[in-house]
Amino acid sequence: MLKEVKIWLENKKRDYCEGVALFEQLASDGIKEKYLAFFQKAKAPSVSSPEFTMLVNKITDIKRNLVILGAQGKTMPVPTTPQPAKGGSGNQKPAATTAVEFGQINADELPEDLKADYDRLKEIRPLQAKYHADVKNATLDADERHAAAVALVALEEERKERWLKLEVHFGSNVGVAEEEQEQESDFQRGVKAAQRIARLKENIANNKVAEANAKKPAQKDRAKKKRMAYEKELTAILKELSAK
Repeated sequence: MLKEVKIWLENKKRDYCEGVALFEQLASDGIKEKYLAFFQKAKAPSVSSPEFTMLVNKITDIKRNLVILGAQGKTMPVPTTPQPAKGGSGNQKPAATTAVEFGQINADELPEDLKADYDRLKEIRPLQAKYHADVKNATLDADERHAAAVALVALEEERKERWLKLEVHFGSNVGVAEEEQEQESDFQRGVKAAQRIARLKENIANNKVAEANAKKPAQKDRAKKKRMAYEKELTAILKELSAK
């Protein structure tokens, strides 16, 4: 399946419906419950649409999962249809699997490489909290908040990579305690804002260069308008974060 996933991701003319089929086949039940209907509702979306962009991201996650499984000598579990017990009703449902909460994991029982990931995940949470607070801190200048946003994005990418290894080890069934779920969502919102801030800063810088190097008044005016629009959006995002 890894080969099929790679072929789809590397194809510049990738087919949306084929991607949805791969997602439906390989994603975990929880992820499918969250996203499958969203993907299926779209009919021939453009490659830049939210549905297509999200689908590529999710299949990229699946590819990463498959690579880790392969490195551990494991394969993706094949979904099976539960057979009813003899004499039982054909409508019986399989028992739900209980998720292993992160806080309940015994680090001493983990392999050495996963123990290092577990320890690092415990360090990442307070670091994310710090940078998230910095992004929202209106007393810091724009450059400091941008640096905090970039650091927050990098930490989130690292967290996802290390978290995935634990999910694979525990059969993609590592849970988050209820009291941490709201904080986790807040981090996700912060990361999305941080990513947008980083892109806006880059766009502003690029248009400043274009504005300075423009040879025609129309080109200079176009670059200026774009820069001002990006600056306006950046100001709005920073103001919104400061208000939370």
